[in-house]
Amino acid sequence: MTPIGLALHDRVRIVLEDASRRDVQTVMNATGASPTDVLEPTDIEVRFADNTHGIDVHLPDDCCEQPFRMTVPTGQRRLPLLRSMVNVKMVYADLLPLHASAWTCPSGGMLACGWSGGGKTGMLLAHLLHGAEYLAAEWAYVCPASSRIYGVPETLRLRSWHLRQGAGEVVNVRRQDQWRLWKTRLMAGVLRRSADWLPQPQRLRRTLTKAAAGAQRRCYIDKPASSWLATPSGSRSAPLQTVYFAGVHDSSAIDVKPVELDAAHARLVALQDEDLTDLDAQYRRWSYDHPRADAWRECWNRKRDRLIRQMLVGKQLYAVDRPVTVGLTDLYRTLNSTMRTPCLQSL
Repeated sequence: MTPIGLALHDRVRIVLEDASRRDVQTVMNATGASPTDVLEPTDIEVRFADNTHGIDVHLPDDCCEQPFRMTVPTGQRRLPLLRSMVNVKMVYADLLPLHASAWTCPSGGMLACGWSGGGKTGMLLAHLLHGAEYLAAEWAYVCPASSRIYGVPETLRLRSWHLRQGAGEVVNVRRQDQWRLWKTRLMAGVLRRSADWLPQPQRLRRTLTKAAAGAQRRCYIDKPASSWLATPSGSRSAPLQTVYFAGVHDSSAIDVKPVELDAAHARLVALQDEDLTDLDAQYRRWSYDHPRADAWRECWNRKRDRLIRQMLVGKQLYAVDRPVTVGLTDLYRTLNSTMRTPCLQSL
């Protein structure tokens, strides 16, 4: 089969060999890359094979000069390490990968950085409901030299409390998806109440409790960006103005506090180190075959740190801590009032 080329923001080139149409779509969904010509040199090579039972990864000694290579089974729906490989190559291409949601307002582009489940999607939806434009749901890329955010067309995960506050109108949630979500919530509630009412035996109660927790975790709707965006987010960009650091806490209040540049730098370094844990683990596992791995990682860290500091200089930096479920309108108003305060003080 003819190799298929993909590119993400014209910086990272991915080549797929022996890939079916479904395999190509899987890689595009996982990375946000778009079809392009096969050009040399390539950064990541993925070969799909029928006769393999696992994922075989070839790690280069020097990630700057050599490509990552993977062999995966045909039809594989999940591609571990692929996002980490893309992010490593992005730093060498002078684009900073950030685990963040991103949107753009008339005042400029905004990022909400944080762990999974830290409230990034809620902040994104709060602004989309008030006229902002979508850039990214889970991963965004920033060019520190031009101070611009580049979006990634990813799947947006909507929770029940998002939909109750109007998020379904923004992303055009279908009735059958809402019906499936309602049934899942009902199942979780029935299992939870059954576990509470059942006095004995304890083993059955624990089984029902685990089943209820599993059903509760499935109470979401995934909406691919292509199903509700008029134009691909991969072609969108915006000047970066504000960086939020999203988090949740036990209090019912929404706390927004300024963050110093050094503290913001440390947060982003910790966030990226956590996101590269899977790739680091592979290099440690095969350290005997990759004696130069520490050298390229130290070089990569220095370049990454420089890009982070360059990106943060002159930006508005805030830490946002909120309850797990929060009113999206309240969240928007709180953030909007915080944004107006520095402007009023400067008049």
